[in-house]
Amino acid sequence: MAYRDVYRDTRMATELAILTDTQSQELLNKILNIVDNSVPTIKLKTTKEGIPIKKAPWECSRLQHSRKAKDKAWHCFDTSPTHYNLMSAIEARDQYKTIERESKESYEIKLAKGIKYNSKQFYAYLRTKKKSNPTVSKLKKPNGEFTTSVKESADLLVKSFATVFTNEASLTRDCNMDIIAVKQFDPLIISDYDVKNELLALDVSKCAGPDGVHPKIVRILAGNDNFVSAVTALYRSISDVRQFPEAWKRAIIIALHKMGAFSDAGNYRPISLTCILCKV
Repeated sequence: MAYRDVYRDTRMATELAILTDTQSQELLNKILNIVDNSVPTIKLKTTKEGIPIKKAPWECSRLQHSRKAKDKAWHCFDTSPTHYNLMSAIEARDQYKTIERESKESYEIKLAKGIKYNSKQFYAYLRTKKKSNPTVSKLKKPNGEFTTSVKESADLLVKSFATVFTNEASLTRDCNMDIIAVKQFDPLIISDYDVKNELLALDVSKCAGPDGVHPKIVRILAGNDNFVSAVTALYRSISDVRQFPEAWKRAIIIALHKMGAFSDAGNYRPISLTCILCKV
């Protein structure tokens, strides 16, 4: 009789886990559908080679108007190369340089004042000032040779990361004991009010996970009661099953360089980017 009860409880837990995965996927599809229909797309300016032109962080409308005036003045000089047009173009150029310097200084002062509240943006700006910003490309293998492909470098990093973590001792316990222990937990009380507050408190500076949902999107959708109710229902299902959806168990692993040679896989540490909803 005990084994029959264990089988029935195990089967029920499996069915509930599948239901949780279905709820998570349906919610994700609705979020992505809202993003596709509501979030405007921006066409980036590119060079002749197709490389996107990055906008300077201190760019402002005043600087843009000054740049257009400078380009217009030099175009007039090219069309009619007179002394007056040359002096006008030089004056427009000097004025543009002055406005650009002032805008840059104002932006850096703003970053320095806000370092206590947004240090990530400050240090990201500092990293752009480095002479070189190398990415993981060629890594040195144990035999002294270098990797020749991205997949080979990724495999070498995975082996290096695996040596950092230790395998936890497997817990072999009787099935009946597991079920009794689970039943002793008090049910979690998850309300729409608490879920909404947590969603509104999300840090929008975080990166999106493998599902591609940015925390800023979730924070905006938190103002919709229907969305909050759907997320609350998902969390309640997870609490009942005591198992995360399969999509929440995946992550994007980014190798971040610590110090030392860039060709040594041991000088990198992993950073996991998980789904935003599993962080609430």
